[in-house]
Amino acid sequence: MTMLLTDSGNLNSIIDELKRSRDEEELTLPQELELYVDELNTYLKKGYPFQDILDGPTGVPIPLARIVLAICQYCADHNIDLVDAMHELR
Repeated sequence: MTMLLTDSGNLNSIIDELKRSRDEEELTLPQELELYVDELNTYLKKGYPFQDILDGPTGVPIPLARIVLAICQYCADHNIDLVDAMHELR
């Protein structure tokens, strides 16, 4: 989307691009979770060493954290009280 502002036509196309909905580009929660679970399964099947520690930006902790964050974001976006739900499980 890098365009030179040489005329108002370029400015209008930039504004139109910024107004365009990003929803169609974003993954749904099931798609996002499937992606992260697949990544997690890959590490677990390989028998990733030291699975319980973080070894740079790779390993089991990364997809686990992504799953947790995706769920928390979904709950925040849809006003779901996850803490209340967890208390119900006790």
